[in-house]
Amino acid sequence: MMHYNIRPAQMGSRLKKLPLSAMAALCVVILWGCLFIYTARAGGVSPLYFTMRQMAWLVCGSMAFLLAVVLPFGLWRKLAVPLYLFSILMLVLVLFFGKKIYGMTGWFELGKGVYFQPSEFAKIALLLILSTIRGGQESLRFLKMAACAVLTCFLVLLEPDLGTTLILITAFLTVYYVSGGRYLYLFFSLVLGALTAFFFAL
Repeated sequence: MMHYNIRPAQMGSRLKKLPLSAMAALCVVILWGCLFIYTARAGGVSPLYFTMRQMAWLVCGSMAFLLAVVLPFGLWRKLAVPLYLFSILMLVLVLFFGKKIYGMTGWFELGKGVYFQPSEFAKIALLLILSTIRGGQESLRFLKMAACAVLTCFLVLLEPDLGTTLILITAFLTVYYVSGGRYLYLFFSLVLGALTAFFFAL
């Protein structure tokens, strides 16, 4: 059994390695998005409601981001499969017990005005499982990565949610390319993904 002892000095060291320019650019984009939300609701009732709601989720997301940075990757590698399987389970359950909004069954209603969208969690789980698949024969590695991506995309398409599916396909292609994948497999995946998106967009 593996144990991970995280010392404050190690946490500080990992945080110092973050690219400050990228973090600054990210903060500007986030604040710009909040400004757009406010201006879109400025003429309505309670214009700050959605802006403050967005800010609250941004705080939660920032905390999750910092947690992901300070935790060792070995721990994430160990959690990759359980988190991926959990995301698949949630994607299946939402098809039967989810709330239908704008013609898409993709949310669990946790309370009054509080919703959980499994496909958002599936994005993180898929990226994590893809980044842990390595070694062995290249064709076998590609098939493993593609199988994980196809299963997630298929369940999301059943909601149906084409936008999230395109994001998942892009995530798969990006991870495979960055990990040194073959261009032939990459091209095949790109064509297949484009055809799938075109078919479901009709």
